[in-house]
Amino acid sequence: MVRGLPANREVAHPIYFLNKWAALYADQRPQDDEKPYVKPSTHKGLRVRLGITNHRKLQILGCGFRVITVQFRGKTVVLHHNGNTATIDRKDFKELVASNRLYRERNAA
Repeated sequence: MVRGLPANREVAHPIYFLNKWAALYADQRPQDDEKPYVKPSTHKGLRVRLGITNHRKLQILGCGFRVITVQFRGKTVVLHHNGNTATIDRKDFKELVASNRLYRERNAA
């Protein structure tokens, strides 16, 4: 029931009838039952800047230098970047780090 109207009269949009601006912005107002914004959790591990060039297993992370989160899990290493995940062996990871070191030493200013 809407105040100011007879009880037998129905209104299609009672909120709009009361206040047209309230209806326009009703979906933008926070509701009481909504949960507050929670920042997404980040992966725990080492944050390393690595250059990825021709490693087929790492192409999902992209090419070039990236800041990557590294997690060591037994004999494998999990690399995270921008929501994407790649898994490689520790031996391959050691080779990747060695090649990055060599590249940086050559191109140091």
